[in-house]
Amino acid sequence: MELFHKSEDALFLFLQILQEGAGRGGKKEFSHFLYIAKGSSFELETQLIICKELSFINQTSFDMIISEHDEIQKMITGLQKTLN
Repeated sequence: MELFHKSEDALFLFLQILQEGAGRGGKKEFSHFLYIAKGSSFELETQLIICKELSFINQTSFDMIISEHDEIQKMITGLQKTLN
């Protein structure tokens, strides 16, 4: 259950980083926060893999979450490219 809470914390941290970065004044600051958020998203991905391996979530749920996670990472990468 602790791993679930850590995953939940990582998700909220990811969202907070994006929000804070969006609230900053310029493109350079926002871009920096996007890199941090992307790192947090990889942490969340690792935790999801562990949850699946420990059977905390089933394969179907894992596939759905990872698919959405991958799309979010692609969006962050695209946004980073437009800012740099």
